[in-house]
Amino acid sequence: MTGAPVAFGVPADGGNLQTSSTGKPITAVTILTDGSGDAQVFYKLPNVVHTTGSIAVVAGTATQTVNEYSDGGGDDYLSPFAPSDIVGTFNSDGSEAITWQNNDNISPIYVYLMVTSGSWVVTGTLAAGTTSFTTSPAHAGMTEIGNNYSPGGSTGAHPGGGTWPGPGDTHWGGTGGNRK
Repeated sequence: MTGAPVAFGVPADGGNLQTSSTGKPITAVTILTDGSGDAQVFYKLPNVVHTTGSIAVVAGTATQTVNEYSDGGGDDYLSPFAPSDIVGTFNSDGSEAITWQNNDNISPIYVYLMVTSGSWVVTGTLAAGTTSFTTSPAHAGMTEIGNNYSPGGSTGAHPGGGTWPGPGDTHWGGTGGNRK
């Protein structure tokens, strides 16, 4: 529908909206849909690392909240679709049972193995929706879990050619910080 009003708004301390990439920062605006029925605004997150900003969108009687996430200042974005709440438990045979919250039922789960300090390779691909994996004793403590939304995606390579932190950095899907 062309010309339908769509209202966008953010909290006063929740970043800014703009009607163009160089527009004046505002916290609320109503845009009319274009010939394709689309309405667009630009959103700038607040200058706070690892924060979530919410954009309220109202079109007619429909209301939707869109969340955007900031990084830690080093292009290390936390995707809401990457596995989270990752916990590793060492078993009596030396293996490690890893469980996680699955936040995307479409992307396969990748098992990453640290081959050198900070270098990772994908050693396995699990079905989308999987929430657990058990490593061999040889790989216990050296395994990370991710999906297409995790840094490295299906390759294990850190974006931008850098290296991942070592095991235990749960930010990247590691299990060391939550081992039992």
